Amino acid sequence: MSEKKIRITKAQRFEDIKALLTGGEVKHGTTMEIAMTVIDHELELLWKKNSSGGDKKLTPTQQENESLKEQIMEYLAGLPEDTDGVTCTDIFKSVPSLAAFSTQKAAALVRMLKLDGRVTCQEKKGKSLFKMA
Repeated sequence: MSEKKIRITKAQRFEDIKALLTGGEVKHGTTMEIAMTVIDHELELLWKKNSSGGDKKLTPTQQENESLKEQIMEYLAGLPEDTDGVTCTDIFKSVPSLAAFSTQKAAALVRMLKLDGRVTCQEKKGKSLFKMA
């Protein structure tokens, strides 16, 4: 009868690689060449996963959020230069398309714009005031 081939799991392979690196006992027959092949394969999978991130299509909610963020930016662009900024409540009341949502939604959108570096935040008398960066 022929010898039955035993499949080695990824976890077992990595345990062997760890043993190779630390000088421990290799239990599943992993050699340095096999270890290099496994590592190269895993790196290739990571590169594929990370490189496809820019090609992903936005969900309908994300597309709607992008539209709302642009409307917020248009409103902030119309503010006078000497203003300290406006609160999220002011933005919520001034951008008509935000009326269907809560002030929390407006705050979340402004926070996203702030993280993108498109809006700056300044605290004055305990209130956060936002304006274009």
